[in-house]
Amino acid sequence: MVDVALQQMEAMLRALMSTDNAVRNQAEEALAQARQAPDSLFSALIAMLRSNQDEQVRSLAAVLLRKEIIRLLAQSADAQGVTVSTQVKALLKSELLACIEQEPQRSIRKKASDVVGQLAINIMSNDPSGWPELFPWMLEGTRSTNVPLHE
Repeated sequence: MVDVALQQMEAMLRALMSTDNAVRNQAEEALAQARQAPDSLFSALIAMLRSNQDEQVRSLAAVLLRKEIIRLLAQSADAQGVTVSTQVKALLKSELLACIEQEPQRSIRKKASDVVGQLAINIMSNDPSGWPELFPWMLEGTRSTNVPLHE
């Protein structure tokens, strides 16, 4: 079941990159439907970012993660009640930091960093102590021998 969802997410991401308007419109409709289940959407996007072999798919997954976090922040400000579970928030936090540490492509690391920034705004605007691992991780990154972490 999980593999099918990931295959569908990959197909949707590829369709979103299509030059064919009809294909892209269908993918946009599928994305709109996927937004109805934010836990599944975020889980699938983070899986695509972390494990897909195609750089374009990973890149688009990072961009969509950031956009969906912004959308979620706007919706919660409007009190529409759309939220992400504690488990998915924990998954996002850990996997995004791991992505920055392990992603070989600089442009994708930058996009993942942008997602971390948006997620931190989302989490810490409600609870300043909501991501206690973030600041120590950032400090450790400045001291790391892994030069890309210094960026």
